[in-house]
Amino acid sequence: EIVTVRFRAGSSFQVTLEDAVMSITHRSTQTSQAALNRALNELAHQEVLAIFERACQRTGFKPNSVTLKNLRSSLGRCSSTRHIILATRLIHYPREAILAVCYHELAHLSHMNHSQRFYDQLEGWMPDYRKVMKNARNFPSVSAID
Repeated sequence: EIVTVRFRAGSSFQVTLEDAVMSITHRSTQTSQAALNRALNELAHQEVLAIFERACQRTGFKPNSVTLKNLRSSLGRCSSTRHIILATRLIHYPREAILAVCYHELAHLSHMNHSQRFYDQLEGWMPDYRKVMKNARNFPSVSAID
């Protein structure tokens, strides 16, 4: 959903989101872009990790660790040592697409490739996975300040 962002100078950093309005209070020495980046990063850690935890509960799969990073070329990664990294920019995507990426990375815990068995497992968890990801490819992933 599109939200309006309002900036306000204050003594401490604070973010509220209500009725499609995100209010960011930040120190006057911080730029609006820096404040927005910090707010989105914090929001990503809350929202994306909560969606990931629900995906773990639904699938019964649990990685050794999960972290969020500023990935440039992918939305997620899974290592052979069962460590999953999710892109912070997922916060810009619909929740359904975030869930699809979480399922994708969790499926790699049992299939470290993109074989038919990998997709069978993935589509068992989310039957419309391919449709969701096709729509996500067209979704803008960069926020702008006007």
